[in-house]
Parts: sequence; C-alpha cells; structure tokens
Amino acid sequence: EAAESALELDPNMALAHLSLGRLRAELIDALGPLLARMIYKAKQKDAIASLEQALKLAPHSKSVLHGYALGIVALDDDKYRNKALEMLKRAIDIPATDAYEQLLHTKSIEILADLEAGGG
Repeated sequence: EAAESALELDPNMALAHLSLGRLRAELIDALGPLLARMIYKAKQKDAIASLEQALKLAPHSKSVLHGYALGIVALDDDKYRNKALEMLKRAIDIPATDAYEQLLHTKSIEILADLEAGGG
C-alpha cells in the first residue's frame, strides 16, 4: 500500500515502482502465480511492468539495477538470467557514492557470481 500511495503522489518515483515490482515478484515466487494472484492480485506482467518503469525512470541507479535483477530472478531465474546478469553488471559498473551503495555493490558482485555459476 505504501508504494501505491507514493505513486499516487508521484507517479515518477522510480523506487516506488521498484518496490511494487519486487513485492509482486517475491509474492509470486513464494506463493506461486495462482495464489499470489488470488490473495494479493500479484501478476507476473504487473511485476515486470513495475520493474521496467523503475528502470525507465532511473536507468543509472545502482539501487534500481540491483533491485530489477533480484525481481526478475524471483520470477524465473532461468528465463531471466541473462537480463539479470546484464543489470547486475551495469550496477557494478556504477561507482558507489555511500555506504548503502557500497553494500549493494558487494551484494551485486556476490549475486552475479552465483548466477554465473548456475545458481538462482
């Protein structure tokens, strides 16, 4: 609800789109598509649309690139592996400007290595 409220106030808030996309993706991953849709109205197409909108609004954000990768991997790590790898590599290429971004940088490197090794 918070992300949806934020988007009502500012439809161009990339992190709110990212949050909504990640939430939907994680619900689908945890519950399966049918239960996620029935209980939370979470659909894969809506998760992807939210992630894409976040990326469109902030294509050079380490947070958005990292979160986008995690979101699509949650939906289907085999189908979206290459896209996730691309997003993580882009995130790693952006210099960290604070402690939070340094943490994202480190996590992106770890997740990238795991995906490249065939993990999910």
